[in-house]
Amino acid sequence: MLYTPQQMTGGQKYSHKTKVGNWYEEMALEEIKANDYDSKKQNSELGVTAMHTSFAKTKKRVPQTYSEDGLLHFGDHIMLSNKKTTGVLVTNLFEKLEGYGVTTTTNIAGPNGRNIYTMGRYEELDGFEGNDIHYGQKIKFSWHSRKASLSAKGEEVCVIHKNAYDCVWEIDHIDPKIRFEMYGEKVPANEPVLIKHSNTGRYLASDLVKHKNQYGDEFKKTQNLALEKTGMITADVPTKHPEDANVWMVCTAPDPSYSVPLEGDEEFTFEDLLREIKGRLLERSSFGIRGLGRIFRAMDDNGNRQLDIDDFRWGLIDFGITITKEEAAQLLKHIDRDGSGTIDFDEFLRFLRGDLNDFRKNLINQAYDKLDVNKDGLVKLDDIEKLYDASQHPDVMDGKKTEQEVILEFMQKWDTQEKDGIITIEEFYDYFSDVSASVDTDEYFEAMMKSAWKL
Repeated sequence: MLYTPQQMTGGQKYSHKTKVGNWYEEMALEEIKANDYDSKKQNSELGVTAMHTSFAKTKKRVPQTYSEDGLLHFGDHIMLSNKKTTGVLVTNLFEKLEGYGVTTTTNIAGPNGRNIYTMGRYEELDGFEGNDIHYGQKIKFSWHSRKASLSAKGEEVCVIHKNAYDCVWEIDHIDPKIRFEMYGEKVPANEPVLIKHSNTGRYLASDLVKHKNQYGDEFKKTQNLALEKTGMITADVPTKHPEDANVWMVCTAPDPSYSVPLEGDEEFTFEDLLREIKGRLLERSSFGIRGLGRIFRAMDDNGNRQLDIDDFRWGLIDFGITITKEEAAQLLKHIDRDGSGTIDFDEFLRFLRGDLNDFRKNLINQAYDKLDVNKDGLVKLDDIEKLYDASQHPDVMDGKKTEQEVILEFMQKWDTQEKDGIITIEEFYDYFSDVSASVDTDEYFEAMMKSAWKL
């Protein structure tokens, strides 16, 4: 064993308190980092602050043009809706290489800084008179929030700060039988059309390919014919009917009030906020609303099912949903009916679920009656586990989970109230209200319930 000269002469031994190496430089560096952090925090320059600021900017409401004559015009502020994904085209502020990335999303929270584009004329002398947009006329889609235009190169589509020919598009009629004859005719708003890239002749497309970004799960955007991906491109493509991925709708406002210029920065309405939060929850699974309820219950220290605005906001953030203090205050304003300054989270969850219609209520009652063998109004967990079939569950149908995973998760959801092994009709309703929020049609809900409970 080796000893230092100090130890051999009886000096103090090495301990964890001994400073070794460049200890002074390391301490100075830590102090510099701390000062730099405090400075950035004070000046709102932290990365997380910048991200929240960018989120807030893209969530501002912006005007959307209302078409009085049912036609499209240059200068209109519009949304582009895709038939295949049932979502609208959005620009991603956080994805910038050569340009800002674009995707489509079904989380449509009204006209805002991400999804509104302005239609512009590419050339002043293009052979078309007036301000109306015509089939075959060269146009640009400018991102409303920035001086940038929708561009395409190869199969990639993005938004760039250039006035290049890559930013030029044309609108074609959807019916190949009369597409040529419709050239030069005025384009109606809110009708299915094809959007062709002038430089490549390819059509704008969006398919059900998930793309995860800071806004959640969205769908990838390209410019091609859906048939190109399978190599089915031939010279007679213009005469073929388009696939749903290539079909778009240029959407104007449904009501004149949407087109009124906004004074200052108007935030989301209460309904918009609920729609966005609900969309983010259901991206996780049909149990998203129920999972958020568990977080709220864990934060409810005194058991009164009330949370102050800060706890409520941080509960959402813990679940991966970021809202600003102003947006939390807006939710409080609508939900705090007794003026206590707190949010009843059960009431908030009911807002998210929405009301069950009579048709769905009847199906839930049928399922509970079948489980209630003794007809005493009480159902046991064991009975549920034996009968439940998850093959038609939304998460199984979408490929998010296996049947066994859904069954296991299903059984774990019943410990939220009294842990007595008994499921009341109210608990049964709460559970299927959460599931119902993720099911669009009554037909799908009916098929799921009949399959799950052998009705």
